[in-house]
Amino acid sequence: MIPPLLRVSAFLNFLFNKIQVESLETRVEALEKGAIFDATQAAIRKREEEMLTTLRNIQEQMAKEAATTGGGSASSANATELKEIKAENERLKATIIKQEYRIRHLITGMEELLAAKKG
Repeated sequence: MIPPLLRVSAFLNFLFNKIQVESLETRVEALEKGAIFDATQAAIRKREEEMLTTLRNIQEQMAKEAATTGGGSASSANATELKEIKAENERLKATIIKQEYRIRHLITGMEELLAAKKG
């Protein structure tokens, strides 16, 4: 028969070992999660660097385009084009007014001619 003190001692050793194993498992799990987090952070950091590089390239291209067009000349070209379009619009409005007058005059003449034939 095993003396009660040895049984208690063996039981305590068993509990102590179990607690140590559980503690080690928890630590390993935390390290694994940390490694996954670090890997995710590294991937995010890499993607952000790629996006930053792309944005810098776009910015350089825009600066080159502005330099080749002479800076403000693109807006002055747009202003010139706008003036030309407005002038053309005014000419077309004047043409429409003339054509409407001619149409009214023709309709009046036709109505008078029809009235003369009936009468």
